[in-house]
Amino acid sequence: MAPVDRYPRRGGVVGAGGALALAATAPFTARASVRVPGIALYDPRSESSQRFAAALARAGSVPIALEADPVRQWYAGLREAMQRQGSVAALTDWSRYLVLRGLAGELRLHPRFEARHRFGRDGTEHRLPATVVASAGDALGAHGLSGPQWPETIARLLLEGAGGKRSGEAVVHASTLPGTSGTFFSWMIG
Repeated sequence: MAPVDRYPRRGGVVGAGGALALAATAPFTARASVRVPGIALYDPRSESSQRFAAALARAGSVPIALEADPVRQWYAGLREAMQRQGSVAALTDWSRYLVLRGLAGELRLHPRFEARHRFGRDGTEHRLPATVVASAGDALGAHGLSGPQWPETIARLLLEGAGGKRSGEAVVHASTLPGTSGTFFSWMIG
């Protein structure tokens, strides 16, 4: 049997059995001025992470499943894939983001977008770059960060606001989302 290239230049869903549901949400089309990350990493254990990557994949990113050991995955081919693609985005927990951010520094790739999303019994809090919040307008309303489509909204905000000047952060509070708890980080390194 021929070996499988887990880190293609461009292509369909790879890793974790290809469980990423690319058609799970409404169509997403990136504008011509949008910088699309070359790779969309996702945690196969997290539906939110998969949906975030699916939204980026519809814009042209190559989705790759994160493995249990990101350092081993880095040296097994992810490093070369990132070097070819030039940028990567994901929705992960803090520890994976921290490790991957450090590894990407080897390639002189640095964060271009960073946001924190905390879900608790007392509600939801999204900490986003202030320039992104200012330009987002109504996207942050009832069907944006407050609703179940929040991973897709974050992907769109990343695509529209990545690479801009650092401007501090803005906090967006939203209602509690049933079945969602914990803290996630959405980010783009390039």
